[in-house]
Amino acid sequence: MEKSNNSYDEIRYLNLKNQGGFVVKLECWYKLAESATPKRIGTTKKILLGQNKTLDLQSIDGLPQGAYVTAYANVEAGTDLPSDKKPASIWFIYKSESTLTADFVISGTTTIDTLGYVGIK
Repeated sequence: MEKSNNSYDEIRYLNLKNQGGFVVKLECWYKLAESATPKRIGTTKKILLGQNKTLDLQSIDGLPQGAYVTAYANVEAGTDLPSDKKPASIWFIYKSESTLTADFVISGTTTIDTLGYVGIK
């Protein structure tokens, strides 16, 4: 599992910028232990080309403090079948008191898309 800055950054927000030729939703995936299977717990509304949306993790019912969290970009009308769904490769720790945002960007087409980690702000 990829780490940022050799440790897990504590974040409260996930942000996704859509630079792809499609409509996408940002999802939060979480797990309670490093080796656990990730689960989807929250999502944004549709993000159109050129737009970005931020997901406040504190607004998600059932997301426990200290959970490992990451982003997943769910491309509408794309090729991401449920069996193909994989979250981003970098993980963070959810902390409601944090002011930090993990920024991601997605680009490509509905058949080939790339989700990239931009950084923490």
